[in-house]
Amino acid sequence: MKNLRKVICGVMAVVSIATGIVGVSADETKWETHYVSAQSGLNCRIKSSTEDSEVIKVFPRGTELQVIGVDETGKWYEVWDGETQGYCYGTYFVDNKEDLDKQEVTSDSNGKTKGKYLGRFKITHYCPCYTCNGSNSGRTAWAGQIIPGQTIAVDPSVIGKLQWVYIDGYGYRRAEDCGAFGGNHIDVAVPTHSMALDMGVVYKDVYLAE
Repeated sequence: MKNLRKVICGVMAVVSIATGIVGVSADETKWETHYVSAQSGLNCRIKSSTEDSEVIKVFPRGTELQVIGVDETGKWYEVWDGETQGYCYGTYFVDNKEDLDKQEVTSDSNGKTKGKYLGRFKITHYCPCYTCNGSNSGRTAWAGQIIPGQTIAVDPSVIGKLQWVYIDGYGYRRAEDCGAFGGNHIDVAVPTHSMALDMGVVYKDVYLAE
């Protein structure tokens, strides 16, 4: 991704915002509906952090939640299920129940398993050149040299280091790098800078390879 390949791989700071479990009426705020997509349920915490933050409830997959706020990182959602108010990590939400069906294991046109659906991702492109990758000499954060056609850069809090994923229209790619971005965003390595520019920005469904 042009001018953003100076790798920033430190753990992103999470702003802790303590909150009590209090009643909130629907007319006090603007409500936005989301559904839990985590297969094994989603922890709801008393504050927007996994450190020193008590789990106050586990929402089963498919639970309808009202999102009433987002913390300063944009990753933790303040939610309400009609009984409990707390914070959940926003990666595990979908906007409608139909998207939950895509969470099941899916196969490609050849019958090969794609994996479990992660969501719709912003896809950008970069190459090993200095413009894209800075002074890193074409090296990735976790796996040696950039390999066009295999290497992708990810937010490791969304896709784990060295995890294989399936990107519709691209096929299988491996998370070998990270960059100055976060959330549902993948930077795909391609051979040349001109190709990176020509391919631009697209949005694709992404699956966690088994």
